[in-house]
Amino acid sequence: MADIAFLLLTFFLVATDINKDTGIEARLPEWNEDPVVQQKEPRNVLEISINAQGQVLVEGTDFYKVKQIKDLAITSVVNPSNDPRYAANTEQAVISLQHDRATSYAIYLEVYDQLFEARTEVWDSFSQKLFNKPFAELTEDQQTKVKDKVPFIISEAEPTEFGQE
Repeated sequence: MADIAFLLLTFFLVATDINKDTGIEARLPEWNEDPVVQQKEPRNVLEISINAQGQVLVEGTDFYKVKQIKDLAITSVVNPSNDPRYAANTEQAVISLQHDRATSYAIYLEVYDQLFEARTEVWDSFSQKLFNKPFAELTEDQQTKVKDKVPFIISEAEPTEFGQE
């Protein structure tokens, strides 16, 4: 009986597929000892900060709800009304995301998800205009053209220490 139990245990250990957490999929730049610092015009950068209490601060002055971030990001990148507060054109727009080290992981992921939803919506919108198809149905070359037109850059700033904002 003990032999059968041992064999079953061994079988299940060998046959079981253990899922691994992959984390957030982000493309990191290659390491460079002397990085080139490109200054962006302030209107081309939308600064989003998350403090230790989980409050989302935009441009250092206005508090927003997490659900408002998607629409704000889309407006900032696309700038349909040519508002001088937002990016001059879609190719220069950058969204800077900064959080406090004490920020809840759940709040950080909610904001990050809002930014990715905004990116998806903007890319879908541009792919419909250019190719009359959703972004997911485009070929790799077509997707590259959309990404070149609207890079939708999300820059993650170094986290602040508790309460430094």
